[in-house]
Amino acid sequence: MRLLFKAMCAAPFLMALVAMDASAQAWPSRPINFYISIGPGSFFESTLRVVAAEVSKVLGQPVIIENKVGAGGKIGLQAIMNSPPDGYTIGQTFNGVVVTRVLLDKDFALLPGKDYAPITMLFSSPLAIIANSSAPFRDFAGMMAYVKANPGKLNVSGASPSSNSHLSWELLKTLTGADINVVTHRAEAAAVVDLLNGSITAMVGSTSLKSMVESGKLIGVAVTSPQRWDAFPNLPTLDEAGVKGFDVQSLNGIVAPAGTPPAIIARLNEVFRKALSPEIRKRMADGGLIPVTSTPEEYGSLMRSELERWRPVMQKANLKLE
Repeated sequence: MRLLFKAMCAAPFLMALVAMDASAQAWPSRPINFYISIGPGSFFESTLRVVAAEVSKVLGQPVIIENKVGAGGKIGLQAIMNSPPDGYTIGQTFNGVVVTRVLLDKDFALLPGKDYAPITMLFSSPLAIIANSSAPFRDFAGMMAYVKANPGKLNVSGASPSSNSHLSWELLKTLTGADINVVTHRAEAAAVVDLLNGSITAMVGSTSLKSMVESGKLIGVAVTSPQRWDAFPNLPTLDEAGVKGFDVQSLNGIVAPAGTPPAIIARLNEVFRKALSPEIRKRMADGGLIPVTSTPEEYGSLMRSELERWRPVMQKANLKLE
């Protein structure tokens, strides 16, 4: 009787597992919604559309992109998390949301695996320290020597508040003790204007500044990634320049609602990794992106480690949600 009771209790669980497996095997049988937190028209967004088209080919179902823009990526991630965990809604997110926003917004305390299901990393995007052509230095060593001799006098821009640009300076201050005056702007374009007119001496910027560096209008100092960046091949990493462990990049990945069946997550991981063909990887590299894939476990582990890495930096900088 006891064995019969145990078997009866186990039956619903076993039936659920069988149903889940059958559902995963039948997936996908209809179009997949793909939410992205980037507005139309950017290179990032167009690249995601190209990748989605490749995923659609492999799965044999349309992958329908919908831009869910706002609150620094929070709206897009919430749309993903609030969707049914059936494999028919996935989306793009980045560390500016799942790390920076989580650390700034007490009402948005998310953890990978618990609140959303990581699928794979897709690409990263570093930044570069760029200086005005009349700056009293020409490289990173010169910049740090100037800061040491003139504490509090170097005015730099972190572009928008709590952006990767801003966080780059805060991490540099944490790792080196440099006394730098960091100001923020509403957007990178506004910071560039002040850099060109001399209101600030340096900023951390994107590939949009590449042509001005190449023409000599601005000076390239270093890149924020731990490896050399094809967009600025002649610039050293900050690690090479002596700031060990320095790494600031936009880490973009693909996620699904928490509870999405593991078999579907595994299949999506396989498909997205396969979608990064040599042609798409070259397209990414030409636009300043670094293609990066991972297992779901590696992606989740990376986001958890990023939360721990940035928490003390942001607390020390007393950053607030704006």
